[in-house]
Amino acid sequence: MKRIMTAIAVASLAAALGAGATVAAPMAQNSAAASAAGVDQMAGVKALIQDARLQGMKAALKLTPDQQKYWDPFETAVRDSFKQRNEMMGSTRQAIAKDNPVQLLDTLSDDASRGAAQMKQVADAAKPLWENLDPSQRQAFGPLLLTLRSNPMKTARRQQRVTQQLMQRWAQSQGNNGD
Repeated sequence: MKRIMTAIAVASLAAALGAGATVAAPMAQNSAAASAAGVDQMAGVKALIQDARLQGMKAALKLTPDQQKYWDPFETAVRDSFKQRNEMMGSTRQAIAKDNPVQLLDTLSDDASRGAAQMKQVADAAKPLWENLDPSQRQAFGPLLLTLRSNPMKTARRQQRVTQQLMQRWAQSQGNNGD
């Protein structure tokens, strides 16, 4: 369980930087209204996917009526973490748009702290559910939990690409200042 939560933490942090940054680059080139509409539309699609994954996890676990009462707090904590993650991606996009690497580090640091606290809330909400699952449900719980997040490999590739773009952008801005 500890390894699964660690993997989720790493994936969440990578996703916060990667997904936020990939949305930020097109925003600098498009009009603010068009970009905002695109981000809102993407958020709606993400919400549908997250809801489907959460409902799929619940269906796959085949919870008994007694276990259902432990699912509801877990589901609430996971939904709250989805909402907070989307907020963190927005703050990361704003920091990237300002072309200030120190502010970006500060934002990422704050987001990591907030994300860790939220993850702890999810873990705390998952404990009573976990304790009331039968062995076959427990075997399925970890892999199902991982499906709630984006593909970590895809996120890592996106993060690498965004890091390269940011480095190029910052190098160009330093070259334009005559330093």
